[in-house]
Amino acid sequence: MKPSDIAGIAADVRLRIQESLDPQFIVDGECHFEHGLGALEFGDVVLAKRFFAEAAPMLGAQLSLPIPTVIPDHMDGVPPRQRPLTDRLTRSEWHGHLALCYWFLENRHDVESYRMVAEEMDRFLVQKEEESATRSSNWREWFVRQFVAAGDYTRLLKWMPDAPSLKKHQSGPTKMGWLLARHHLHGELTAAELGLAWKRFLDKNVPDWIERGRLLDLAVWMKVRYWDGESAKPDPYDAFLSFWNHLPGIERPPIVR
Repeated sequence: MKPSDIAGIAADVRLRIQESLDPQFIVDGECHFEHGLGALEFGDVVLAKRFFAEAAPMLGAQLSLPIPTVIPDHMDGVPPRQRPLTDRLTRSEWHGHLALCYWFLENRHDVESYRMVAEEMDRFLVQKEEESATRSSNWREWFVRQFVAAGDYTRLLKWMPDAPSLKKHQSGPTKMGWLLARHHLHGELTAAELGLAWKRFLDKNVPDWIERGRLLDLAVWMKVRYWDGESAKPDPYDAFLSFWNHLPGIERPPIVR
């Protein structure tokens, strides 16, 4: 990834963030959360805190809705449309967004929200089992991320008991999640082996997540790597911004606090 690529992505994110501040754009908690990550990606901690603080109560309200239901969705000035909430996948994601909001705002691991992240994902997979959802690499990467975020490695191995076999997964999230599960539950890696696995994994995947705008993946894995295992918990914003360690040759933006 070239510096010009980063600059282009930054300009696009800043434009979308500024648009969302316009009163005519009514957005839900998920959008506020995503804009918070977008602001933080380029070092604006002040704006990120504003979005996370606004996102948390919105997400809580959305999660209080029964299943199935619909919520109004106003985006880009188009008339309201109804978005059906027909499965557990969306709720697992929203619980994860809420947990990350509390992480950024209060420097804590929200145990209850992460419990629901894992439970809702597990229920979703049970519902989808007949559709062979767990044999899809896309679904597998999704549920691995959710179970890793929640620290529920028992459920991760329940749905993926064997190591990913496809070559493309060998340095991807599915393999890293499986290694973490085996390590946490069975102590299969030394500290040096685990550190090397983390470095290889993040060096390969962080540039891809940035280029593709996959900031949720970035936030989850940065928290797991640079915060979850630390006895003295670092500032969550510093933990997130550690992704710059895996973008050699790219100048970091100034941090606004």
